[in-house]
Amino acid sequence: MNSVFQKYGLTGILFAASFVFWGFFHPELLFYHEYYQMFLTTSDYFFERLAFVGGLADYLGEFVTQFFFYPVLGAAFVALLYAGFQIVTEQSFRIFGVDKNFYPLTFLPVVSVWFFMGSENLLLNFFMAVFLAVFIFVLTDRIKLSVIKPVIVIILYYLIGPAALITALMYALRGFKENKVLAVLTVLSLPVEAWLFSRSAEFPTKSYFVGIDYIRFPFKSYGHLIMLLISPLLPYLLSLYKKEFSKKKCYIAALSVTAFAAVLIPQSTSPVAVQTIKMYSLVYNQKWDEAVEYYNKVRTANSYSVQCLNLALAQKGLLTENMFHYYQPGILALVSDFQTDMFTSLISGEVFFRLGAFNVAQRYAFECQENIANFRHSSKLFFRLAETAVMNDEFTVAKKYLLPLSKTMFYKDKAREYIELLYSGGSKNNIPEFAAGNLIKLEQDGAQEELNATVIFKNLLVKNPHNLLALQYYSAFSLLTMDYENLGNSLDFFAANKVKELPKHIQEALLYCYYEQNKTLKNVPKIISPGVVLAFEKKNIEDTFWKYIIFVSKQNNGK
Repeated sequence: MNSVFQKYGLTGILFAASFVFWGFFHPELLFYHEYYQMFLTTSDYFFERLAFVGGLADYLGEFVTQFFFYPVLGAAFVALLYAGFQIVTEQSFRIFGVDKNFYPLTFLPVVSVWFFMGSENLLLNFFMAVFLAVFIFVLTDRIKLSVIKPVIVIILYYLIGPAALITALMYALRGFKENKVLAVLTVLSLPVEAWLFSRSAEFPTKSYFVGIDYIRFPFKSYGHLIMLLISPLLPYLLSLYKKEFSKKKCYIAALSVTAFAAVLIPQSTSPVAVQTIKMYSLVYNQKWDEAVEYYNKVRTANSYSVQCLNLALAQKGLLTENMFHYYQPGILALVSDFQTDMFTSLISGEVFFRLGAFNVAQRYAFECQENIANFRHSSKLFFRLAETAVMNDEFTVAKKYLLPLSKTMFYKDKAREYIELLYSGGSKNNIPEFAAGNLIKLEQDGAQEELNATVIFKNLLVKNPHNLLALQYYSAFSLLTMDYENLGNSLDFFAANKVKELPKHIQEALLYCYYEQNKTLKNVPKIISPGVVLAFEKKNIEDTFWKYIIFVSKQNNGK
């Protein structure tokens, strides 16, 4: 493929496609990766990263990941990296003497790594390590003193981890005919070095062979490591093809790679994981309407997505009006006990924070931070911990979290604003979000109350009867547990808020209780609307509390 336009036009298409994919189809995955890390703009942080194997790849990966704070900007960075990787791959093809008409196949490695990056747990650090490995080979191939290359591989292993195998294999395959012994030693130097580093016992031995920080949950998946063979073997094997590869075949290859990508890339993500992360990202960013609209499209039937949906409904004032239009898995639809996988507990912490139970929210945020799989800090969790500390008047604790945030790129302005407030002795009520939180704040320590959510909801209402979010959760919890006594208690709070008409699902529950006690629909209390009574008479139970009762009954009977 001779035409510069044809060659780099394809690279441009790669850039555009990857930008659209990450920026518009899956920005939630960028949000997810950014959530799990905190990049500090200090020299100490740089040397801290370089203190262990693979540190340079980690540092550069985290540097780029911080830009995921704005998903469109993050998508542009990822697209640039993909385009750059394709370009250095094409350079490696030239070095191996691959026929120029094989150019479309230079996209295969980037399509492969794109597929693996569809996993929400594979870190950008891995891709950065692979990119650097190929780049270093291209940069150093012309070094004439071959004995230096094993030294480069040894140093590179320390900087980027096991991905240095790519560089080692490329050196070995290029120089095997000239010096077989040196080629073999170049490759074997890596497992020996990995074994020597593993003797430090700082990380599990396997980590030094598969990467300390390539994937969020180590040892659960190894498929991405095939990239360590694809990048070096592809140009070598193609260089062995000595027959003529015509332009016609070149175009066929281009179409084949495009078709391969079109089939493979959409399969790269887990639909349930993506939908759950998407729901949480919308809730975290307080896009309540979008969250409800998105759930209506996907209807992900897991408790975490439903918790996000219910929080969005509550923020719109529609929880006890519309909640049974959706699948409700019992009390897990509202909040759950802390789970050690971290992400599934974030939404419960979010609920408690929005309600005003800042002690419980602080505990959840702290436990989530402590349970990050690779022991990194999360900027967003640090910020939440600072917010809850300020709300609880624990200013010394708040400063502990705000000081690191003041050294980040995208959180520093807000962190410095809070620090200035705390050091100047100003009132937290001068900041609108703290002033609003102070009105609903639960004074009583709720650290032991997370196992009894209804107590938290009720205490919040006692503190502030006009906390409509807490009122909805208290009522919804009573509906889901079919606790009609607590549901009756909630009526006083509705009256205190001068609600003219009770939410539909509460009316349905009250009518059910009335019918169970009286076995008639005569003289139904006026707080129950005629429409609800008519639906009950006609047994129209779709999207009602009554259908939920039947669902629970079937579960209890094992049907």
